[in-house]
Amino acid sequence: MRSTALNRFWVSQYSSSAEQVPMMGYWWACLLVFILCSGCDQKQCGPDDMLGQQLRQKLYVEKQPASISSIRYAYDSFVEGQTITIAGRIYADSISPFDANEASFTIIELPKPGHNHEDPGDCPFCKREMKNAKIAIVKILDDQGIAIAQPADQLLDLIKNQDIVVTGPVSRGGETLIVQLQGLHLLSPGAAES
Repeated sequence: MRSTALNRFWVSQYSSSAEQVPMMGYWWACLLVFILCSGCDQKQCGPDDMLGQQLRQKLYVEKQPASISSIRYAYDSFVEGQTITIAGRIYADSISPFDANEASFTIIELPKPGHNHEDPGDCPFCKREMKNAKIAIVKILDDQGIAIAQPADQLLDLIKNQDIVVTGPVSRGGETLIVQLQGLHLLSPGAAES
């Protein structure tokens, strides 16, 4: 009887240890995976973000440029290849202003003071102004002058309705200005009003 009880003790002691060893290995593996992956999502660690970081470093301008034109003024005084600096809002009415296949986006004139709405399409005055507003397409090109085949919002962390200043050589496609982005400044909400 004594040996049976002793056998049960040893069997239960070793069987629980046998179960604990793989379980401990499992928890260590989970901990290791968690540590390796924490702070590392697809956007931050992929090759696309390396390009995005390089572009943000190259294109972002911290200080607001001194001389900024409206899109309308740049359109009226257009000279092919001239470097311009214009202010605008990333916008495209009911569709996305960002091209899904290449690094380009559309901007419209900044709203008039007092009409800085989240969605300019909700204001009758802004709707009327938008019908007559000039637009510009901003393109981000690689060193060979070819459009980058990734969306600009992902590369540069931009969003719809964001007010910006862009600098670069300009061309025209019909009624639309096309700016090859060489400098990008993000306007603060107060700066966009003035």
